[in-house]
Amino acid sequence: MRGQVEICVSDNASDDGTQALVARYSRENPDTFVYHRHPTNRGIAGNLMALVNIARGDYCWLLSSDDRMAGRGLSQVLAVLSQSSALAGLTVDLSYYDRDMTHPIRGGMLTTLLPRDPDRMQVFTSPQQIFRECGSVQGGLSMQVFDRELWLETLEDIGETEWASFRYFPYLYLFGRMVKKRPAWLWLPEKLIQSRTDNDSLSEELNHNALKYQTKVMEELHRIWGRLFGPSSATCQSLMHTNFRPFWNGLALLDYKSRYACTAADEARALVVWTRCLFLLPVFWVTTLPVLLTPSFVLRAVVPPLKRTGWVPVLRTWKRHLTQRAQGGGVPNAPEPP
Repeated sequence: MRGQVEICVSDNASDDGTQALVARYSRENPDTFVYHRHPTNRGIAGNLMALVNIARGDYCWLLSSDDRMAGRGLSQVLAVLSQSSALAGLTVDLSYYDRDMTHPIRGGMLTTLLPRDPDRMQVFTSPQQIFRECGSVQGGLSMQVFDRELWLETLEDIGETEWASFRYFPYLYLFGRMVKKRPAWLWLPEKLIQSRTDNDSLSEELNHNALKYQTKVMEELHRIWGRLFGPSSATCQSLMHTNFRPFWNGLALLDYKSRYACTAADEARALVVWTRCLFLLPVFWVTTLPVLLTPSFVLRAVVPPLKRTGWVPVLRTWKRHLTQRAQGGGVPNAPEPP
């Protein structure tokens, strides 16, 4: 593949020996590596912008520091791109590994987050369809391959200020703007990324405060999807509902508030943000809001004894029953024009 692929490294002022490592690999593989180092940490938005700028290829595949490419990944993606030159981008599947990246963890990305027919390679051809099928996994940076020229063109359209206003997922907003210009995105159902677990930089930044973490993630995702399609659109609400099921439901919130340290200010902020982002989902009012309104010190006193007495399965059954009743109308499947 020499001559077809270059490896670009944008060093965000790290002190972990990245510069020396790249220099060594560059000597062993001349003309393959492109290296750029920032004098100060520019955050994810500034670093990604610089990284794509120094690249020269037609397509870019961004890899975060917690992920690695499967052995066959590059050849498979190149083969797909050689037959699908009009794509704005594509998304691959991933598998999870332990923190040391030595042992795979059973399972993978939650199937509820994947496209509806996750075992079939398919191309989606409207912005709404692309996001309703792939939008919940397009936040996984290393899972995305995209057209470099279209990225640069779209970034110029929106400007650096708007791009940098998204602290955690600026690339997700850019993908949305890209597919509005060229609505063609492919789902490749191959686990071509191996992702390290238990090493989330945002979670570590927030001292593993799960409630604060989920609140920040929810707020930015809702702002991105709302800006792209409208906050009350079927597409935005479908995405909110898809992520509600594994991450923002009442039992998940119960876990965040009872197992992890959070302050009264965190709880007040969560009440405001979660209500603003989820109020259009009927299931929110019956399963999540009651937990939001219950102070965490009460939950920490009550939940551990419930777990010891075996009441958690009863609560899960109750939640499923209420969820089914509250979902009447089927928000995720509401029609929306392409």
